[in-house]
Amino acid sequence: MQFFRKTREDLRVFFHYFRKYRKYYLVGITSLVIVDSLEVVPPYLLKLVIDRLTAGQATAAYLAQIVGIYMAVALVQACMRYLWRHYIIRTSMFASNDMRSELFVHLSTLAPGFFRKRRVGDLVSLSTNDIEAMRFALGPGALILVDASFYFLTIPPMMFFLSPKLTVVAMLPLIAVPFLTRKMEHVVEEQFRVVQDRFSLLASHAQEALGGIRVIKGGALEPLKEREFDRLGKSYIEANVAAAKTQALFYVWLEAFVVLATKLVFLVGGAYVIGERISIGVFVAFHKYIQKLSWPMEAFGMAVNIFQRSIASQKRVDEVLRVRPEIVGGTAAAPAGRHIPALEVRGLSFSYPDAQRPAVDGVSFAVRPGQRVGMAGKVGSGKSSLLHCLARREAIPRGTVFLGGIDVLDIPPEYVRSVVGLVPQEGFLFSRSVEDNILYGSRWFQETDKPARRAAAEKYARIAQVHDDVLRLTDGYETRLGERGTNVSGGQRQRLSIARALAAEPQILLMDDCLSAVDTHTESQILGYLEKALADKTAVIITHRIYSMLQFDKIIVLDNHRIAETGTHDELMAAGGYYAEMFEKQSSGEVVD
Repeated sequence: MQFFRKTREDLRVFFHYFRKYRKYYLVGITSLVIVDSLEVVPPYLLKLVIDRLTAGQATAAYLAQIVGIYMAVALVQACMRYLWRHYIIRTSMFASNDMRSELFVHLSTLAPGFFRKRRVGDLVSLSTNDIEAMRFALGPGALILVDASFYFLTIPPMMFFLSPKLTVVAMLPLIAVPFLTRKMEHVVEEQFRVVQDRFSLLASHAQEALGGIRVIKGGALEPLKEREFDRLGKSYIEANVAAAKTQALFYVWLEAFVVLATKLVFLVGGAYVIGERISIGVFVAFHKYIQKLSWPMEAFGMAVNIFQRSIASQKRVDEVLRVRPEIVGGTAAAPAGRHIPALEVRGLSFSYPDAQRPAVDGVSFAVRPGQRVGMAGKVGSGKSSLLHCLARREAIPRGTVFLGGIDVLDIPPEYVRSVVGLVPQEGFLFSRSVEDNILYGSRWFQETDKPARRAAAEKYARIAQVHDDVLRLTDGYETRLGERGTNVSGGQRQRLSIARALAAEPQILLMDDCLSAVDTHTESQILGYLEKALADKTAVIITHRIYSMLQFDKIIVLDNHRIAETGTHDELMAAGGYYAEMFEKQSSGEVVD
């Protein structure tokens, strides 16, 4: 029972999609059964013709009749082969699309902490190589398995009908095949898992190298990366060769059993013909049937290989699917209306996995609707981590962050992220047009009125002071950006990210030092436009340029992951603390960390 439970779990994906697409599989398998059932006819027709010829009873009309039956069988088989290929293989394509979508949707629910521990190349490998291995089991694998099974259900009974004793002799060597298959399946599964793991390493290395190609070229690191890639490539080849050797050995043994069965048919069958216990027609037909049995023997070997590869890939995918989202929503109703909710933080502490100390340690503050709050502090003081917690990009403790008086853990994360917009320090751009990048995620993205869509993109680009830069691009707002925005400058990426955040029309905007790559004049212009654009919104802005926060309603200074000072510019200057020290240094032109 344990074996069958384990087998069912290993083939969970196969059973799930077989049930989901059972109508298509039923048509395909029925067509396949018809093809396999007709496979017994040609050798039997050959037996009839040979027996008639040796008895001198064959006529032209009889031979024409046999040829007609043979052609009719071939025509029906050709039509049925088209149907099973169409339904079974096509259905496996649908299933692979479902699996890939399920994996992608699940990945999109996971917190950033998961992606800090997993290589991008590994996740890409899961959605390509591993999903394809699972699709192969649902398509060619299922096809081969069913085909081989029905061969065994049709060919041996026909052989038994012709000669029971000769059938027993022919089947004796084949008894060992199930034991060989059982012994090899775990070896194949483990070897293919190693193959997939090493491919993931290779893909991750390539992705990392291409993503950091500027650093590699700038540091003349090409020879080092080439050696690393060559080493990983050879390791991948070694794993494939080891798996291929096992597979080849498996097929050799299968072929040996089939050859042994054929030789026994020649020896024993020949003796039966000499002793007139069977006719020459039966002997020839029997040989044809044995030849046909060589296919299902090989097919079972192929099926074992395909399904063990699929099981290994399924386990790799399941490892990710079993990861539960750390950021989940509650059942409480979100604050009604479009009014700006108050933001309150109560004793918030947050730590990254394996960190020696908290990134945010006991932080508490409140932001009234419509306030502009500045946030300053040394590099590494916890400012960015704090904003990511407020935007629910990280898993936080209950009772620490509130929107409109409601714990954010009781509100759906989707609502929180629609109300709270975050502009990260390093702007990320998609490989789409500039216009698409600005409107991505906003209500304007699906707008079919092209002039209105363009007007919206230009509006937010002007606020972010990037409109003129866009017009200087080759195709303006239609310019397709390179991956991660490689064909624009760092400052342009930051400003396009600001434009995108504004287009989403959040009620609370968090800006994580997203003006660090622009000059002071441009920053002043952007903040001036933002003051008007954010007149009816709440804003929390991290910046290292103190003079940018002079008119803010509140300034929070973080030091050593805690709040060190809070107040207006005048209050903090009067206090003479860290903020005042930073202001004096920047006023004198001194660089401050």
